[in-house]
Amino acid sequence: MIKTFTSSVIFQTTNRVIQRRYGCYVRVSKDTTFEELSFDKYDMLYVVFACEEFFELTITPEEMAALKTVGELNRLVIDKLKATARFVDAKKEPKGDAPVQVEDEEVPEEEQAEADSDDPYGNMTVEEQQKAFAEEQMAEEAEPAKEKSLAEQQAEYAKEQMAAEEASTN
Repeated sequence: MIKTFTSSVIFQTTNRVIQRRYGCYVRVSKDTTFEELSFDKYDMLYVVFACEEFFELTITPEEMAALKTVGELNRLVIDKLKATARFVDAKKEPKGDAPVQVEDEEVPEEEQAEADSDDPYGNMTVEEQQKAFAEEQMAEEAEPAKEKSLAEQQAEYAKEQMAAEEASTN
């Protein structure tokens, strides 16, 4: 079965990759520049490699060097997926598994608004977001770790042993 992707999935995936590389939740829109995120060439390599792996496509060094905004990255991924007929317009998606090639599609404003409404940091600057994220991490680390009961530990160990035995027999 061919993997197909919608613009919403592409937008969400590239945002997660950027946030993972950034190390915290950061509000990203299609107009956000990689310069605003203080991304250097190594950060860009990480983002491009992650997108190549997830979407199973190839981005050339020239294409990577030309990327200035998140929107340009999303557009590049969409164009490459269209070239292999793996981009599906969610509004025109056919019944069944058949992928279709469709006209250009931007991330709908409703989806962007929905993503923005889930933003726990509101309209904070990048520096404020980093500080809030760091404070949350410190608060989580300060909470005492829940001790597992002996029964929970034994059950976990038994599952690991069963999985190891099953793997060795295959």
